[in-house]
Amino acid sequence: MKQAVRWYLLAMGLPLAAYVVVLVGVIKILQNFELGPFKYLLVLTPMLPLVFVITAVLRALRMADELQRRIHLEALAIAFAASAFVTFAYGFLEGAGLPHISWLYVWPVMGTFWLIGGQIARLRYR
Repeated sequence: MKQAVRWYLLAMGLPLAAYVVVLVGVIKILQNFELGPFKYLLVLTPMLPLVFVITAVLRALRMADELQRRIHLEALAIAFAASAFVTFAYGFLEGAGLPHISWLYVWPVMGTFWLIGGQIARLRYR
């Protein structure tokens, strides 16, 4: 189990570190150069390391036993439903006059609900 956790932390940590490095680089380039239409491709480059995050999550899920898979499935179901509820509710509130919020906040909302959902699902199987 410790080896699997160590592998997962490495498989997640390296791409996330690469994401931060690339993101900082892109920000510096955008601040110092006028790139024209090339800027649209450049701003997407920090997403490339995140492909490895996706593969790490899928690989870890495939390596998990049945109980862990069930816990993760329930956590994701909770996260999906709660995120949909919150984002739709705020969309209606925007229509009523609240300020527009960037799409960049959707993942932190879903990630937070995924963590909460994981705790709820774990409590169920204690």
